[in-house]
Amino acid sequence: SEASGSTMRKRRQRVREALPELVALGWTVTEFAAGKYDITRPKAAG
Repeated sequence: SEASGSTMRKRRQRVREALPELVALGWTVTEFAAGKYDITRPKAAG
């Protein structure tokens, strides 16, 4: 089932708000298209 337009807008807004926090935690965030992100978690310590 496809999410409605307003639902997707809210979801993307939440993603944008979360990105700086992910980067601060060491995750790699690459925007590969408008509003589309490739998010890579850091390698496990040790």
